[in-house]
Formats: sequence, C-alpha cells, structure tokens
Amino acid sequence: MKKIILFDVDNTLMDFDECSCLAIKQACADFEICFDNKLFKTYQKTNDILWHKIELGELTRPQLYEIRWKMIFEQNAIDKNAIEFEKLFLANLAKQSALIDGAKQILQYLTPKYTLCVASNAPFEQQLQRLQNAGIKQFFSHFFISEKIGHQKPTKEFFDFCFKSLGNPQKSEVMIIGDSVSADITGGKEYGIDTCWFDKFGTGKQVDATFCITKLEQLKKIL
Repeated sequence: MKKIILFDVDNTLMDFDECSCLAIKQACADFEICFDNKLFKTYQKTNDILWHKIELGELTRPQLYEIRWKMIFEQNAIDKNAIEFEKLFLANLAKQSALIDGAKQILQYLTPKYTLCVASNAPFEQQLQRLQNAGIKQFFSHFFISEKIGHQKPTKEFFDFCFKSLGNPQKSEVMIIGDSVSADITGGKEYGIDTCWFDKFGTGKQVDATFCITKLEQLKKIL
C-alpha cells in the first residue's frame, strides 16, 4: 500500500518549457537579442544534453551555468556575454510559476491520502520560490532537492537520503512520479520503488515504468 509519493517538479507539476521560454524572452529583451523559435529550440536541445550529463555525473551544475548559453549563442551566431545572460535567465526563471494542467487539483486530491514530497534536481532556493509562487508549496512535507542533499537523481545516494529522512519506509510504500526517464523512472526502478512516467507530450514511447500517464488527473485511477 502506497503511503509516500515523490514528485518531480519541472515538466511534471510545473510547465518548465513555458517558464523557461518566458525567462528567455525577458532576458533577450534586456540584452537586445531577437527571440525566435530557433533560439528556444536550441536552448531546449542544449539544456537537455547538459542536464543528462549532470545526471550521469559527467558535469556539475556550476559548469552548466558557465557553458550553457555560450553553446546556445555560438549555434545562433549571437555575440553577447553568455555568463551575464545566464545570470539574468536564472533570475527570471525563479519568478516563473506556470503549472501543468491539473497540477494543483491532483495535489489537493492526494494530500489527504499520502505524504507528498518534492524530488528535484533544480536549484534549491529557485525551486522553493517557484513552488511558493505557484501556490503549491504547502502540499509538500519534504523538499528533497539535490543541491541541498549533495547527490542527485538518479543516484542511490539521493534516494537513500530521502528514505532516511522519511524514517526508512518500506520500498513498497513509496512511488516516484516524473517526466525524466533517466532521472525519475530509471532511478526509481533501480532503487526498487514503483514509478509513474508522466508522458507530458503523449508520445506513446515505451518506457519500463510501473505506470504511465499523459494527464495528471489519471493518477486518480492509480492512487
């Protein structure tokens, strides 16, 4: 019987694509850079590659901040200060709080039945601020965020910390829900807990998760 739910945040509860798009548009306006779809698509692809390297332990978050926008600018022939743009982008991103459809409603539904916890690899203060701004922070009893833990999903050490903080529950009592196959689903499966893959874009991709959903409201049929 499930008692504890670990929730990823970005592109699971909060619409990271929309949040990051708005943050980039604001930074571009300040830097007098023309924002277009090509720039945003380059950001998405580059960001996904770099975060995957972080999950594999091949890159650190500070290193990502140093190279992310330099790589994006080079691919788009933009001659601007990438480090300063990164700082402004992060500041703007911390203020963005767009939710995935049904996020608040599903948290309201689950709160009386389960202990809900955040399980995120994003920056600690930024994530807490965004959760607060979105009006969903109050639904969570624990905030397991890699920057504070010192380990990140999908490592065993990340999940060890979560379980120790929760009083070492039975693994059968815990489930993780997220959009990242590598961080959430593979990480959870290898640790021995049930997983629920949120296929936000409805790709129909075959993923070795305990459950797969395309809308958050479908959790009502599982939990």
